[in-house]
Amino acid sequence: MDERSICRMLGGAILAGMLTWGNAAVAAPQITVPACDVLKAWSATVVPTDTYTVAPALPLPKALADEALLPVFGVTALSWTGEDIKAASGALTACYREAKKAGDKPAMDALGVANAAVAKTLGQTLAAVAKARQAVESQRPAIAGLPDTAELDRGLAALIDADPAKPNLQAAAGLPREITGPLVYIAKFLPYLPDGDRQHLMAELSDRRATIQAAAGQAMGQDVAAAPATADGVVTLMKVRQRIAAMVASDELTAIDGQAATRAEEIRAGLRQATPAGWVPPDCIELYRWSGAADARQGVTLGNQSTYTAFLDERVVPVFGISLAVWGDEDLTRFQTLRAVCQATWRAMPGAATISNPPADAPELLKLAAKGAWIDTADPQIAQARTAIKAYSAGLEALAAVETRIAALPDTSDSLPQLYQLANDPAQQSVDQARRQSFQAAVAAKQKAINARALTAAMDGLGQVQVASLGDLAKLVNYWGTASMTIADPNDRQRFGQAAEQVLDEDINRLLPDFKAKLDEMPATLAGLGKVRTAVLDLTGVSETEKAPPFQPMHAAIHERSAAIIEALHQENCTALLKELDIGDSAAEQLVWDGKTGTKLGVFVCNLTESGSPVHEYAGGGLLSGDQKLKATLAMGGLQTLWLHKAEVAQGQEDMLVGFKMADANQERPISVEEWAMFTAMATGGQFVTPEICDAVMSKPEDQLTIGDKMTGVACAQEVLNGSWGFQ
Repeated sequence: MDERSICRMLGGAILAGMLTWGNAAVAAPQITVPACDVLKAWSATVVPTDTYTVAPALPLPKALADEALLPVFGVTALSWTGEDIKAASGALTACYREAKKAGDKPAMDALGVANAAVAKTLGQTLAAVAKARQAVESQRPAIAGLPDTAELDRGLAALIDADPAKPNLQAAAGLPREITGPLVYIAKFLPYLPDGDRQHLMAELSDRRATIQAAAGQAMGQDVAAAPATADGVVTLMKVRQRIAAMVASDELTAIDGQAATRAEEIRAGLRQATPAGWVPPDCIELYRWSGAADARQGVTLGNQSTYTAFLDERVVPVFGISLAVWGDEDLTRFQTLRAVCQATWRAMPGAATISNPPADAPELLKLAAKGAWIDTADPQIAQARTAIKAYSAGLEALAAVETRIAALPDTSDSLPQLYQLANDPAQQSVDQARRQSFQAAVAAKQKAINARALTAAMDGLGQVQVASLGDLAKLVNYWGTASMTIADPNDRQRFGQAAEQVLDEDINRLLPDFKAKLDEMPATLAGLGKVRTAVLDLTGVSETEKAPPFQPMHAAIHERSAAIIEALHQENCTALLKELDIGDSAAEQLVWDGKTGTKLGVFVCNLTESGSPVHEYAGGGLLSGDQKLKATLAMGGLQTLWLHKAEVAQGQEDMLVGFKMADANQERPISVEEWAMFTAMATGGQFVTPEICDAVMSKPEDQLTIGDKMTGVACAQEVLNGSWGFQ
């Protein structure tokens, strides 16, 4: 190194020292400047690469160490001033010139290196140290003015524990800016702060921490001891634990934390057993396990509203002791405080900055908070859930009350109107489908019980109806109708109807002989026939039985008796007519040609009269003539006289009477055999009667009826028997 370079370096170093040290640069030198022989000897020991550190980032050649520098210059390196560097550098420069004159090359090189170490390296180091010291001093008032809090304790611990060579205050992340600001600023200069200064600083900070922890430990210990056995007491204890978690661990704090945890669990256990139940604050792990469940925010419908699954009673009650629906305002305030405590707890944990994706080794609380921290900002959802669950709970209570009223209803048909009204209670709209179905099942069960009771009562009553005579059948039929009205269920009503019908059928068949006997007692007259036709109503008092299956045996008996009376009347009327016409037995036995095999004359005369063509006169054949004569008022032709004689009308058959001539008041005309056969078929095919004709006949007294009237009456009865139209 030449002399010019040494001078430039010296000037720069002295200027830097003056700018850094200020007024110190103009003070007199402190060092003792030795002679060149001493400087040459010391310079020979200066090796720039052989260093030690005065601060983590400030290395100096070992020749500037106190044990090497103090014997030569009388002052340690970190105590030098700008004037000291100027004086030492001036002496080294002077010795360098002397060595140059003497041609002492080794001495020149050593003195140049030593001069660089003093003027440049030491000068720059002293400037960096001065700046670091100034930085530390500038922050002391700010730190001193901070209150003794858990956050300050944590920040101080982070600075104390930081690597001074590469300080990292990540442990203080999340702390208030008024704490982290001064500490981060000091940490930036720790690499340039001499070891002694740093040790002194850390001792001061440790003393401050000890003061904070002692005061905090005393205060928190008192809080733990004074915590009441209430929900507020648990919240107070959780605040204590959160403050402890925010501080750096110590044996004392760990002991207090354990006491707080134990006391909180004791209070929780008591609260959960209290009657009536009250709000219980869970710990933070339990809080976030509840809100972080996989389906916590899955929507669920409660009646006509919806909420999160997390807010349902089966999720909330095990954690908080009572339903969200009955949380009071104080409970909500406690919940919000609890939530803030838990949020502050996990935010103070390492790794909280990556809460969305915590590492595998993250604390359990942090992992749970990663899934459940949505609850920290869920006040609107909680308010909505309270409304929905209150309405749902009110609906459940109302529906339960209705079910109680339903259960209290007597199992009688009189309860059905009220049951139907209760079954439509509007409280059903406030509950879910499953609860509605349960309610409807209760309604159905009550209705089933009523139906069963009604069916049982109806069956019991059916067995008590005594049917000893035909007149008692009305009691049975009336009971059937009345009891059926008490059975609401169609299937039960059908079963009862089948049972009643069977009983009625058995009773009718048991009384059928008596019924038939009474029919037989009725006279074989038109009037008697009328009584036969109404015998069921008259004898049993039961109407409209014509199509009722149980009464069919009676109606069959009526039909049989009616047919017998009609046949008897037919025979009686025919006999009377033949007697009136003086047609004797032998004459009546003559066959009249009818186009087939022949009809007896007596039958022919009766059929003609019964068919609406009454015969008035008959004249048999005399000695001189075999012709016979009938005079009749034909239904289609008026008064006619018919002449008949015996003739052969068909091959292989005996001779029969056949009409050969017909005359009215104006004319007489012959009749062929074919015409006669056609006439007999048409004139004897039966009388055409109407209800009006029958009414006229049947309204006459019996003793005023002519033979023709009686025969018309028989025709009317036959129409009724055939079911052509109702009996008039």
